[in-house]
Amino acid sequence: MCLYVNCLVQNPTFDSQSKETLTTKIPTTTTINNDVIKQIVASPLYEQILESSTTVKPKKSARTLNIPKLSDANLAGTNKSDECTLILTEGDSAKALAVSGLSILGRERYGVYPLRGKMLNVRDANIDQIEKNAEVSNLRKIIGNGEQLRYGKVMIMCDQDYDGSHIKGLVLNMMHVYYPQLLSNNKIQIFITPIIKATRSNQTHHFYTIPQFQDWSHHNETKNYKIKYYKGLGTSTSQEAKEYFSKLNNHCIQVDVRSGDLDQLNMVFNKKHASLRKQWLSHLKQGTFLDYSHQVITLGDFINKELILFSHHDNVRSIPHLMDGLKPSQRKVLYTCFKKNKNEEIKVAQLSGSVSELTSYHHGEVSLQSTIVNMAQDYIGSNNLPLLVASGQFGTRLQGGKDAASARYIFTKLQPITRFIFHPSDDIILDYQTEENQSIEPIHYVPIIPMILVNGAEGMGTGWSTFIPTFNPLDIIDNILLKMQNKSMKFMNMYVRGFTGEIVHDSENSRFVTRGKIRVKDARHVVIEELPVGKWTEDYKEWLVDQDLKFTEHHSDTTVHFVVKFESEPGDDLIKLFKLESTISMSNMTLFDGDGLVKCDDPLDILSRFYDQRLAFYRSRRNHLIKSLIDEITLLVGKKLFLEHLVGGKENLKQFASLDRQDMIPYLKRIGVQSSDAGGDENDEKGFAHVLNLPIWNLNKMQIEKVTEQLEMRKSEMSELNKSDAMDLWKDDLTKLKSQLIKIFN
Repeated sequence: MCLYVNCLVQNPTFDSQSKETLTTKIPTTTTINNDVIKQIVASPLYEQILESSTTVKPKKSARTLNIPKLSDANLAGTNKSDECTLILTEGDSAKALAVSGLSILGRERYGVYPLRGKMLNVRDANIDQIEKNAEVSNLRKIIGNGEQLRYGKVMIMCDQDYDGSHIKGLVLNMMHVYYPQLLSNNKIQIFITPIIKATRSNQTHHFYTIPQFQDWSHHNETKNYKIKYYKGLGTSTSQEAKEYFSKLNNHCIQVDVRSGDLDQLNMVFNKKHASLRKQWLSHLKQGTFLDYSHQVITLGDFINKELILFSHHDNVRSIPHLMDGLKPSQRKVLYTCFKKNKNEEIKVAQLSGSVSELTSYHHGEVSLQSTIVNMAQDYIGSNNLPLLVASGQFGTRLQGGKDAASARYIFTKLQPITRFIFHPSDDIILDYQTEENQSIEPIHYVPIIPMILVNGAEGMGTGWSTFIPTFNPLDIIDNILLKMQNKSMKFMNMYVRGFTGEIVHDSENSRFVTRGKIRVKDARHVVIEELPVGKWTEDYKEWLVDQDLKFTEHHSDTTVHFVVKFESEPGDDLIKLFKLESTISMSNMTLFDGDGLVKCDDPLDILSRFYDQRLAFYRSRRNHLIKSLIDEITLLVGKKLFLEHLVGGKENLKQFASLDRQDMIPYLKRIGVQSSDAGGDENDEKGFAHVLNLPIWNLNKMQIEKVTEQLEMRKSEMSELNKSDAMDLWKDDLTKLKSQLIKIFN
């Protein structure tokens, strides 16, 4: 690169009258104005230098390589390199599958290299990140440089789940940055395997995407099929691998690049295009999936029909739902605890196994165990109201929860208050999902207060992220009661249970400012007794060490107590000097609701949205309770009539005992017993099972009295229910919850 400098030299001297050579000494160093540097960085020159530094330069391709875990093709690096295909697999187990399959094709022209999870997004990475990334460096060595490539094709072999789609996208992204010729010349392939198989008798249906299976299951009766979910490539057997590779054309899909496809790839992986990604995701239609029935797909179709599903799913699992404040993994844990009635302690490791079994959880067990631990944590700055009990070391404010013990050693169960928040009467009205012929957790729960405001949330998805501060549940209840009276709700200050510092609302910047506590002990010492929200004791200790300050520590796992020594007086603004202030923004309160992702203005906006939907669910609950009581009263009336009829006279008992089976239902109708199957066949025996299946020892006066008592109780409940509306039910639940909260928060 040539650099031309236009500068003014004072009192210049030259070697001759012709002034061809300057002899004045030029300073070896100079100060460059920051504005000049900013102009250079902002100019196209900066991007060109970066691009030049990362461009693959032609070198002679290596015949053999010593790279861990690489199973090289025998012809790689020879004059037949262009005939060789490098198979990139998702992890070691997938490599084992590929190697098993290559027993069919041979190893002359096929090499295998396992990727360690999700590779680096090289489009956004700086030179230092790229050079330090062993995986990217190894791939560049394996594939080769410039025109001397060791492989002429690349085949991507990943799981068919959402994360596998992301890895495919990251590999395609790398190919575009370092090997655009392979991408443009359609030398990239994707190896597909079924993610789900549905088998009945000798008939098997293969599904290569989850939406494809969902579409099929909506139009077919699946209960007679055996559904097998392939969690990853490691689920496939060696025999299945050989079947896949023996029919390579059915499983190997070529990726073609059409006009505009590369711009789309840049949009997805360029960090500067977050707003474009939001627009892209907003156009996603339900039921979208990539059709793998053809041997060629376009890069654009992969991006808009498969990669987009990962991005959407990334948001779903990273951003909570407005109604219950839960992410899917948290909801699965809660569902399992409700279903198993986890009121007795269980190891976190065991609970994670139950969650996987009951909810078709398809991600890592360690991640799920971390979710369980997070739901039970109660240190300052974690949950205001944990839903699970922390029995053991679940983490402290010393390290922000990172000091939790192994899942094998700690126990948990439902907090007693959890069922006051998630009322059992609501379970029946929820919209439960189905997966692999199994009923799993609902789309969302309907707690009686918006738990998203109680425990807050933080999440980073694709194009979207969220941060919700925490608030006092007692303040939330008070505001719900105000709204019920059509009164204006009151401002709620951020609340962190156990925090002894100061929290101030900065309305101008839509945020809260939290401050720790510091006091002067004497002329040479200050005492720090609280840290701002989000700062942990061990991290703060490291900061003090970096400042070369002398201090002693007297804190516990729940309290903070540093005594810091000074050589001279520290000054007045101790909060600023000791970095004891943090800001909690309210400008990114994004949540899922029935209409997809919504960005809420403030906590009261969230509360208003919650209120309207929760009230509708109370109406549904009331309607269901009324129907259930009517059904139960019908059963009890029938039982009472039947028992009184038979017990009241021996002739009646003899007469009924002498009836043929087909005459029993008409007889029951004559004495006033109604079918319990409302809307069904009134002559069906199932509708009269509540009386026909009564044990013989129930035919006595004591049983009549018991049934009569139950009947009166149900009638009384019906009478009370008829006097109240949905709002009354809600008020009653809030009153009970508030009495429990006062014990905890006051």
